[in-house]
Amino acid sequence: MVNKIEISQVLNFVHRELSKWEFRNAANDNPSAALVFFSFLKYVSDNRQSLQLDFDEKFSFDYLSILFGERLDKNELVNHIGNVERQLGHRNGILESYASSLNLNSFSRKNTQIMDALNSIDMTDAENEHLIYEALVSYFSVTVNKELRFSGEFITEQNLAKLMASIGSPKHGTVYDFASGYGILAVESAKGKDVHIYAQDINRTCAAVTIMMLTMAGCKSSTVLCGDTLTNSLYSVHRGLAAFDSVLSVPPFGMKLSNTDATFRSGDQANAFEYGLEFKLNSEMTFSRHLLASLKKDGTGVIQVPMGALFRSGTEEKIRANMIKDNYIDTIVELPTGVVSGTGVKTALIVFKKGRSHKDIYILDASRDAAKDFVEANGRAGTRITDYGVNEISRLIKERKVVEGLSAIITPKDIQANNFNLSVGAYLQKNIENIVVVDDIETLQKKNAVLVEKLNHIDKRLNEAIERTRCK
Repeated sequence: MVNKIEISQVLNFVHRELSKWEFRNAANDNPSAALVFFSFLKYVSDNRQSLQLDFDEKFSFDYLSILFGERLDKNELVNHIGNVERQLGHRNGILESYASSLNLNSFSRKNTQIMDALNSIDMTDAENEHLIYEALVSYFSVTVNKELRFSGEFITEQNLAKLMASIGSPKHGTVYDFASGYGILAVESAKGKDVHIYAQDINRTCAAVTIMMLTMAGCKSSTVLCGDTLTNSLYSVHRGLAAFDSVLSVPPFGMKLSNTDATFRSGDQANAFEYGLEFKLNSEMTFSRHLLASLKKDGTGVIQVPMGALFRSGTEEKIRANMIKDNYIDTIVELPTGVVSGTGVKTALIVFKKGRSHKDIYILDASRDAAKDFVEANGRAGTRITDYGVNEISRLIKERKVVEGLSAIITPKDIQANNFNLSVGAYLQKNIENIVVVDDIETLQKKNAVLVEKLNHIDKRLNEAIERTRCK
C-alpha cells in the first residue's frame, strides 16, 4: 500500500508541472483545482466498484493515461465526467461544466507524464482511510494557500475546520455551508457522522472541487450548488429545507456591494436573512444573519468573522444588539493572527445557538500566552491550530470552563455596558495589581540595600578621584 510520503511526492510533482505556464493555460490558470481534477479521475477509476459507478473501460485511468491529450476527444471526457457526476447523486452539472471549461485539448502527449505519475499511486480506499483526500488537504494547507487566495478561491485550514465541526456539527441531521470554498469544512463536518451536507459557493471551480473532495473523503450524502448566497441562497432553491440542524461557514471578508445590490429586491430574499427587512446586505454580519435564518429552532451555527465585526459601531453594533437581545450568541473564540493564510486579518469564531436556556456568553482567547500549546507556526507567516488545540478548545467550550487569562463568562449586561462589543480582549484585561506580583518583599528589600551600598561606594570613589585631580 502506498504511504502518505509517496502520495505527497507525487502531488508535489504534478502540481509543479501544472504550475508551468502552458499547463496553467490548459487548466484555466488554476493548477490546484486541476490537481484535484486529475486526482479525482484516478480516484473514481480505482474505486469504481465501491462507488458503484458504471462507465466505459476506456475511461479507466490506465487507458486515460495513454489516450489523454492527442487521442482522446474532449467531448467524450466531458460526457464521462457528467455521467460520473450524476451517478454520484449530483444533478446540477457543476463537475461537467468545470471539465468543459478546461482547455483539455492543449494537453499534448508529452504532458501526460502527470497522468503517469498519478497512475503510480493506488488510490483504492482501504479501511476508510481516504489517503488521497488527506494528502491533498495537507499539501494545500502548507504549499498553495497563497496561490488559492490570490486567485480568489479559498481553502479552510483543516484543523480550523475540525474545530468548527467539533463545536457545531451534529451526529445526525443536516449541515449547511453557504461558502464552501474547497470543501474542507463540509468534509470535516461529515466525517464519522450520519449527516447530509448542503454546500454552496459562488465560484464554479470551488463548487466543483467541493464535490470532488467530498467524494474522495467518502462523503456520499451531499447536495452542492453553485450560486450567490446573498442573491440566490440555498433557502430559495430548496424551500422545503430552509432550516438546518447546523450551519458552518467561513465566508469571504471585506464584502462590498452597490446600493442596488445591497437592497432587498423581494420578500423571499429578505426571508433568507435574520432581521432581513431592517438591514441592507452591506456589513460583515450579513453572513451571520443568513446563518441564523437558516438554523432550526434548536440548531447550532459556527462562523468565522474578522475581528472588526465584533466591535465596529453603526449598523453592526445594532445587529449585535439584536442578537444579544434574542439570545442567539453562545460563544466567542478569538483566533490568533495568521489562521487566515496570506493576510494579517485577525479573526474570531462566533457560535450561535437557538433555544438556549441560559443567557451568558462564554469567551475564549486562543491568541494569548495561556493558549500557546493550542497553536503552532504554519509556513512563514501562517498559524494553525494544533490537534491538541482542537480537542482542548472544544472541551473548554463544552464545559464552559473559566481559565484565568484564557476564558471567561460574560453577561448581556456586561456587553450592553460596553456598547455591545464582543471582542474577547475587552473582557479579559487584567488589573495592574495582578500584572506585578510580589512574592517576597523582604528579599527585594535586601537586594535593594545591596545595590544602594554599591552605588554609594562608586560615588565615594568618584569623589576621591575628582579631589586628586584638583590637588594636581
